[in-house]
Amino acid sequence: MHSLFNVVKVDASTDGILWVQFSEINNQDNCFFVCVVYLPPEHSARSVNINDFFDTLMSKIYTIPNGSPLYLCGDWNSRVSDIEDYIQGIDLLPERNVVEFTPNSYGDLFCEFFSNINCCILNGRNFINNAFTFVSSRGSSVVDYCVVPYEKLPFFKTLKSFEQEL
Repeated sequence: MHSLFNVVKVDASTDGILWVQFSEINNQDNCFFVCVVYLPPEHSARSVNINDFFDTLMSKIYTIPNGSPLYLCGDWNSRVSDIEDYIQGIDLLPERNVVEFTPNSYGDLFCEFFSNINCCILNGRNFINNAFTFVSSRGSSVVDYCVVPYEKLPFFKTLKSFEQEL
């Protein structure tokens, strides 16, 4: 990948949010942005104000050049269950195939945030490899998500976790 793209860290000023820009080596105007996120669990010693966290993320999203694709991924510690990540009746998106049915308080805020900025969850919209993202002796859950703008959803045909490749 590095031989095809210039890879630049754009912003790491907020703990838990890292923005990276990938630009074609021969065409710097053709680029896309990836945001890697770690949102600490609600009641952990590292917990943050989730509203401030999402406000910071939204501010950065609005600074991305118009038309440049973006992709957000990471550990959001948000359990969304079957909460809608879009505005039903207005946005036309394929349904998610849900594997976990225990939401947490971050889940509502997570889905509301992404529906407000016209982004949606990829997890569960690929019926081939839909699975839990966290598995331990304490149980299984989905807390790691990939998120894209609504209009970019058709470009993502398959979504596989690293573990599914092993």
